[in-house]
Amino acid sequence: MATLSSNVFTPGKNTTLTYVDRKHDDAAATLRKHIRRGGSLVSVIGPTKMGKTVLAQREAPNAFTIQGHAIQKVDDFWMRFAGYLGIPSEKSQSKVTGDRSKWNLLSRLGIFGIGEAGAEIGGEHTLDVGASSNTIINAEQAAHEAVEIVIAKGGRVTVVVDDFHFIPREVRVALVQALKPLAYVGATVILITLPHRRAETTDLVSDMTGRTALVEVTPWAQTDLAEIASLGFPELNLTDLFGLGDRLAAASYGSPQIMQQLCLELVETVNEVLERSDTPKALVAPSDWAEFHREVRDEGAIKWVQRFIGGPSVRGQKRKKHQLLDGRTFDGYQVIIAALKELGPPLDLSLVELNVKIDAMLKSSKSGDVTVGGKLAQMSELASKPLKAKLKEAEDENATAADIFEAGSDDDPAGGTPQPVFEYMPDDVGKTIHILEPYVAYTIRWHVDALLA
Repeated sequence: MATLSSNVFTPGKNTTLTYVDRKHDDAAATLRKHIRRGGSLVSVIGPTKMGKTVLAQREAPNAFTIQGHAIQKVDDFWMRFAGYLGIPSEKSQSKVTGDRSKWNLLSRLGIFGIGEAGAEIGGEHTLDVGASSNTIINAEQAAHEAVEIVIAKGGRVTVVVDDFHFIPREVRVALVQALKPLAYVGATVILITLPHRRAETTDLVSDMTGRTALVEVTPWAQTDLAEIASLGFPELNLTDLFGLGDRLAAASYGSPQIMQQLCLELVETVNEVLERSDTPKALVAPSDWAEFHREVRDEGAIKWVQRFIGGPSVRGQKRKKHQLLDGRTFDGYQVIIAALKELGPPLDLSLVELNVKIDAMLKSSKSGDVTVGGKLAQMSELASKPLKAKLKEAEDENATAADIFEAGSDDDPAGGTPQPVFEYMPDDVGKTIHILEPYVAYTIRWHVDALLA
């Protein structure tokens, strides 16, 4: 059976034929070391969709993993962790059975590396889980006891909190304090978050001298991205005589997913290759590169950029317009998006850089007239809720970020919270603009002119 191009280049799916082992990146080896040793609280940081979660899953496939948006209070963590450990819950909130004979910990010993479900430690009767009782106890107390049992028998316990930044600030602080004792008894606790949030995790564990570690998952270098093309083209019997793979890598915003999609578009649409060619075939370049890049689009990213361009809803008042040197007339949100497009845009840039670009684009007014900082804060707030969240009509375009959404429009925590695609939080992480979703940056670069028209 011929190899399909869609099985070689696989945007959004698991990759096999074009999997790139970033051997120069020591993130995997470092994380593996800390998991093996145990007793540490490890912060794993990296941009969105750069493989942080995949890395943790690969190195600790049997870890207890919980999403940050599922933790609205510390007890949420302990109840789920107790369930993972096989400890039955009780009807009483945050309580579990104190009857150790009903704990299913023994049947799960294999996932902690203790023989085959405990076979190597002599079976159930050699594991002291205490006498039967009808008491109920706190989930935290039970989980600690279970972890101590596993560690004492030579097992390994790993806890992964993904998207740690989604947990409410006060809960993050309390959760880390609650997790420290797990590390003290030998478990490995992994907190996954974003690069500009690294201070939050490191500051919270500053008193754990010798028990903390930082693992950084860096954006993919162009050489790594280009290797996707180098691996994939030969699988389809294609030759790249003109360095097209390098050009695609440069346009991928450090995202392997975008690179996979660009390669697939080049192969299938431009070169009309749907499966492996019987004879070697030289790849040809698109006749119009801009049109080629516009063919690659992510509808979710399109909707986010449209929301940023539209800004918050304003009751009955027309927004202030600003004339650009090129003759276009935009409101403040449109000016900001147009300036980001002219800047590239990079995934991270300072407020000063953006203001300088806006000043250079405006005909007579200046960036101060646009109130750039306030509008960036509003855009950041827009990105903090799902696209379906209902906007409130504000009195004017300079309404505070807190007045953007209708009361009760927050998403249901049980249903998940969107990964933020854009952040500007000067009070928390400084006056830097972070485009956290590479597809949003790609959309601003290649689709925004049509969206602004």
